[in-house]
Amino acid sequence: ETKLEKESKLEDVVSSIEDNRPPILLVRSSRKTWHYVVAIGHRQGRIFKLADPLGYTYWLSAATFQQAWAFDGDLRGNEISGRACKICRGNGKVGFAKCLICGGDGQLPDMYRSIVETNLIERVKTNTMITPKQAAHMG
Repeated sequence: ETKLEKESKLEDVVSSIEDNRPPILLVRSSRKTWHYVVAIGHRQGRIFKLADPLGYTYWLSAATFQQAWAFDGDLRGNEISGRACKICRGNGKVGFAKCLICGGDGQLPDMYRSIVETNLIERVKTNTMITPKQAAHMG
């Protein structure tokens, strides 16, 4: 059996790893893609060892991991946000008027993130964690 926890914190991941209940985490892997990984280790909560279903493991800094888990960046540490509005060229105004396309802030929303977060079937949220209810038995 597993438990789904939304809006978790890094401390929850650390606790789950230390309880021998490695969590499954949804992270952003690029601007357009998301990917599930399993957190299998950490060093003082500052770097995390992730197991990829594609068959390999790697270490990520807590900052890069948190950014990808919050959908604000990817697994390579690249920040991902909306893009500059092409109508107002990112300044929020067309002539003297507020740009109606971006609402005057100069940025268009991150549409890929919006699509993932509004998926009514899975109800995906940032910092989602799926954990076993019982500890894994190491043999």
